[in-house]
Amino acid sequence: MPNAHLWKRAFGLLALGLLAQPVRAQDATAPAGRDERAARLEALLAAQQRQIEALQQQVAAAAQQDTDKARIEQMKQQIREVLSEREFRESLMPATTQAGYDQGFYIRSSDEKFLMKLNGQWQFRWTHYGTRSANRYLAPGFRRHDRTGFDIVRMNLDISGHAYDKDLTYFLEFGSAAPNGYDTVLNYAWVNYRLRDEFQVRAGLFRV
Repeated sequence: MPNAHLWKRAFGLLALGLLAQPVRAQDATAPAGRDERAARLEALLAAQQRQIEALQQQVAAAAQQDTDKARIEQMKQQIREVLSEREFRESLMPATTQAGYDQGFYIRSSDEKFLMKLNGQWQFRWTHYGTRSANRYLAPGFRRHDRTGFDIVRMNLDISGHAYDKDLTYFLEFGSAAPNGYDTVLNYAWVNYRLRDEFQVRAGLFRV
């Protein structure tokens, strides 16, 4: 670990400094020829002392970083636990739109002021065409296989809902049928405002 390496280096420098201290104690009785050596040892000891202080600062900084990392991880875990609660998450970050199925596919706002619902109607027909060569209505020598399958007779797409207020509703219906060549037409399109159940105003294309 990085902290253990720093502590080992600091203890080594400290031990070397302690070994050099007896030399300083004998400086008064040492010959003049050893003054230069004593000065070098003192300089070396001072440099070692600075290194020890620097290492101590590094150890303290590393320990502080480890403490900060542990605190950050603890805070992250607490945030995850809080956000995992659905009620708190919805109250803190409410959804602006909602979608689902309730007697039709719908999209609505969280305040329920806007709603759009989709419904559809499809009419199918199973048909069989006897067109083999044995069919007496075919020209002689003309061969063709029978055809069997489903035909789409008509399709309707309904769009309904309300806007700004549940009393202001709307409805649209698009239709496509085989008799008109599957051309899409607008069957209904109206807007209705309900003042009261007994009194409502409707405008658009509809049948009474």
